[in-house]
Amino acid sequence: MEHKDTVASALIKNVRLLDGRGPVEGRRDIEIREGMLRDIRAHRQGAPVTDIPVFDGRGMYLLPGLIDLHVHLVWDGSPNPVEQLSKESTEQTLLRAIRHARETLEAGITTVRDLGSVDDLAIDLSRAVERSDIVGPHIVPSGQTIIMTGGHDPFWGIMVDGPQEALKATRGQIYRGADVIKLSATGGVYGRTEGESVTHTELNSDEISTVTSEAHKLGVPVAAHAIGHDGIRNCVESEVDTIEHGQQLTPALANKLATYGGALVPTLFVYRQIAQRPEVPEYARVKAKAIIKEHKRR
Repeated sequence: MEHKDTVASALIKNVRLLDGRGPVEGRRDIEIREGMLRDIRAHRQGAPVTDIPVFDGRGMYLLPGLIDLHVHLVWDGSPNPVEQLSKESTEQTLLRAIRHARETLEAGITTVRDLGSVDDLAIDLSRAVERSDIVGPHIVPSGQTIIMTGGHDPFWGIMVDGPQEALKATRGQIYRGADVIKLSATGGVYGRTEGESVTHTELNSDEISTVTSEAHKLGVPVAAHAIGHDGIRNCVESEVDTIEHGQQLTPALANKLATYGGALVPTLFVYRQIAQRPEVPEYARVKAKAIIKEHKRR
C-alpha cells in the first residue's frame, strides 16, 4: 500500500456513484487534486491525458471513506470479548488490534473513534498509524474510560470518586494523547454478571461536569456511555458532546442535546446482535433484550 501522501492527487476513472438518493446514472471520472475533490465528469473511453496518477475503477461504485464513531479495536468479536481480554497478555491484545485496524481500513472505513481500550492501546495504535508504522484508519482514541469505582467496563476504566479525581483523570488522558475523553455515566450490558444494571446511574453530575468542562477547556470532546434516562440527563446538562447508545433518551432530552450541538451515537446493530446470538452470555442477552424494548418504546 502506498503512503497516503503519494496519492493526494489522482484521477479515478470509470466508476459509479451514489448521491445519497440512489445510483447516479452512467459512469464518471473523478479528479482529486492535493487531497481535494476537484471535478466529477462523465467517463470517456480511452486513456485520459493528465499529469496525475490514473486508477481504473472498472465500473465499481466509488464511495468516500466511511467513518465508524464507536469501535473497540481490542475486542476480538467473540460472543464474550471480556472473557477473552482476561485470558491474554497486553502484547497479544495489541497484536490482534493491529490486525483489526488493517481489516477495518480494507473494509472501506478510513476513520474510527476508539472509545475504550486496555492500557491506552488505541492511543498507541493511533500514533503508529500516523507514523505509517502500521496500516489502519485514522484513529480518534480515548484510551481508557473514566468511570466510578466499580463502574462500567472496569477492565479499561480509570476509577474516580469525586470531582478532583475526575479532573486528574481527564488531564491525565489528554496528556497521554487522547483525542476524545470517554466516560461511563450508566451501567451497561457487557462487563459484569452481577452488580450492574444498564439503567444504573454511575458517575455523578458534578463528576461529569468536571470532566466535560476540563476537556472542553483543552479543546477535547467528550463521549459518554449512557443508557439510562437519569445518566443521559446528567450528561446533557453538562453538555457532553456525544451520547453513546442512549436507549432511554427522551424527545425532551434529544432537543436539549441538539440545542448545544451534541449528538446521539445509537449503536443499534450491536445491541440487536447481543440480544439475538445464543452464544452470547445469558446475563448480557437478558439485559440487551430488555433495553431494546425500552428503546423501541421511546
